[in-house]
Amino acid sequence: MTQNHPGATTTGDDRRERAKRRWSALERFLALLVALLGVGTAYLTFLTATANHDKNEAQTSASDSSTELTSAQQENARLKATVADLQKQLGERQAPATTGTVSPGSGGAVRHAGTLTLARDQQADLDAPATDPQWTSPGPPDLAYPDQLMPTAAALMLDLRGVTATYETCRSTTGYARASIKRGDLVAGQNLCVETSDKRFTAMKVTRVEESAVTMEVTTYEN
Repeated sequence: MTQNHPGATTTGDDRRERAKRRWSALERFLALLVALLGVGTAYLTFLTATANHDKNEAQTSASDSSTELTSAQQENARLKATVADLQKQLGERQAPATTGTVSPGSGGAVRHAGTLTLARDQQADLDAPATDPQWTSPGPPDLAYPDQLMPTAAALMLDLRGVTATYETCRSTTGYARASIKRGDLVAGQNLCVETSDKRFTAMKVTRVEESAVTMEVTTYEN
């Protein structure tokens, strides 16, 4: 006859109960882990969205800055062109009203300005008034061209050696002499000064040199 052992039954139930509790704890842990992973995933999604938003804003700001920079550069170029045009117009308004290319300088009223072609063996009176375009008034001659350009006995000449001939440079530069300049040493663009027989200053720029003649732009100033 088989006998029941209550202790053995209780032991089996206990094991099942403990197993259930272990599974319940594991399930709760897994549920907690899933919940934490869900929160982490949501947080990462938020960070990604924020980063993308910031990136888009930065790109938009950079694009706006680039557009503003381009506009500023275009406006600056336009202003520079306007200033250059105004300076050109101002320069044209202030340009000296002379027929020669020699600037009259900042001082000395212009007595006579124009082109002088001095043919071979001819002389010119640089003190001639503006009413005498031939520069051949009855006064003493100041310049001659036999086979070289030379001042007469009543005048002095100065080679400026590259310095622009103006009233100021002719008046303030020393070294005047009665020395002549050989035709071979005369070149277009050469700047010269003459102190005339009437003690006026003449600024000259050689424009053409030939064996038979020399052409210059001449400006004589009042003393």
